Amino acid sequence: MKKARSLILFGVILFSCFSKIQAQIYLEAVGGIKELNLCTCDVTDVAPIGSAGIAASQNQNPVYLDGDQVFSYNIITGNSTLLGNVIGGSNNLVVAENGLIYMVGITASGTGSFLGVLNPITGVFTNLGDLPIGLFPSGDLFFYNGLLYLLGGDNIVNGAYEIPIANPAAALLVFDNPNFGIGAASFYVGGIQKVFVSGIIGDVFELDMTTGALTLVCPTIQSIFDMGAWSGLQFNACCANDAGNFQTLSLIQACADESITLDHLGDEVLNPNAALSFVLVSDSTATLPAGILQISATPTFNFNASTMTVNTVYFVAAVAAPGTAGSPDWSSNCIDLSYFAKIKWNALPTFEVTSFPSAVCSNGCAEVSLVFSGNFPINLSWSMNVGTQNLTGVFSADMPNEVLPICPPAGQNFPIGSLDLQFLSISDGNCACP
Repeated sequence: MKKARSLILFGVILFSCFSKIQAQIYLEAVGGIKELNLCTCDVTDVAPIGSAGIAASQNQNPVYLDGDQVFSYNIITGNSTLLGNVIGGSNNLVVAENGLIYMVGITASGTGSFLGVLNPITGVFTNLGDLPIGLFPSGDLFFYNGLLYLLGGDNIVNGAYEIPIANPAAALLVFDNPNFGIGAASFYVGGIQKVFVSGIIGDVFELDMTTGALTLVCPTIQSIFDMGAWSGLQFNACCANDAGNFQTLSLIQACADESITLDHLGDEVLNPNAALSFVLVSDSTATLPAGILQISATPTFNFNASTMTVNTVYFVAAVAAPGTAGSPDWSSNCIDLSYFAKIKWNALPTFEVTSFPSAVCSNGCAEVSLVFSGNFPINLSWSMNVGTQNLTGVFSADMPNEVLPICPPAGQNFPIGSLDLQFLSISDGNCACP
């Protein structure tokens, strides 16, 4: 597993690592209470507790039925706390966003069923009214858009029923689907409320509450007797994006007139509709995307004198996110940032002629005053035609202000007239300019 690294988006710190935030549902299954990871379809044990129904509270602790009693199980301490007693047996329950626990029980005569609610704070259980005659809770309760639903049937038609809390007798069949199992759970994924139901052989499906269609999410896991999640739970969508790694994070340098290309290993992992981008920032803790100086579909960057300065270390990271290469969707919750690599553009060496003698003796030397900038020592090559000869040389400057002496060859004089001095190239320890 990768080490965590922080990514600041619009001022909010998100911790990004190989294992992303994952949506989870509690299961009532063989062996006790278990936890389902919808992103990976892995099932892990929570507690070896038998129950008649399972739900989850706002603090993500399981809430379960044991006979006529409702308990909360603390997943940290392993202790169960009695929340209240149920009048009449029940095999399902759901915790509403306001914390109240709803369940469907069997009437005392055993010929019908009713809707009840338990206040976990006071422990008071209230019978809210009978369901239509013949409607029995063969499955679970869940909320959607503030409305309560039940998986059940009347021995003729099985499916999902909407149950008006204020008038349970007016329960109405919404979807007729013989493939429904008995488990159901709803919560918010990426800000959108979703409903998940179990299939008759243990598959977990997403239920489209508009059409009633089922989309397979996790194939056959095991026998599922009930499912539970707090109705107000907010989870990021399942995310597998991983931006991968650079070959090295060590400083890479180039001259200001050259591009820098980093070597990305190509080990990124991308969700469908996601792409890899590369960003350049001046501060590795900068707020993104506001702090981005350059963004690219490739790990190649050029120096921009209007927004950048030479001899300054900049930082480059790979970004795996929904969108297209070079244009990530920064509003997404599924963004992964690689470790930052360091790059720097070095200033090109420069020189300026500050004075040139107006006249020299033919057997004397011409002294040219120069001002240099760059990484000393700086080498300046020059050329001068003297008669039929071509004089060349390389002058090494050790400080900004220097004097270049150009003398005629031994035993010769400069010809009468102007001298044609040309500078050919300049270089320092970092860069060379022809």
